[in-house]
Amino acid sequence: MEEPRRLRGRVRFFASHKGYGFIDMEKNGGSIFFHINDLGGLILGKGDVVEFGIGASGQGRVAIHVVRVEESTALSGRTGSRAGVEWIDDPGASS
Repeated sequence: MEEPRRLRGRVRFFASHKGYGFIDMEKNGGSIFFHINDLGGLILGKGDVVEFGIGASGQGRVAIHVVRVEESTALSGRTGSRAGVEWIDDPGASS
């Protein structure tokens, strides 16, 4: 059985408190909706690079099985709140 095609994109927006977001797709430049249930507990941030499959909903195509490939560097080196979750950089990590 052939594995479903995976696409790549960058998170444009994610509101964890609302449970949804949008991904700007690399190939066609369009954007696609995703729901928090398709993240498997993952918290995404604006600019994260993700891979995903395409599924259908009552309102059209949606991103499913979303997996982060690369975390955005826009927020690295800082502490604070990201998508409603607190994080702290590891002070023991080498730069």
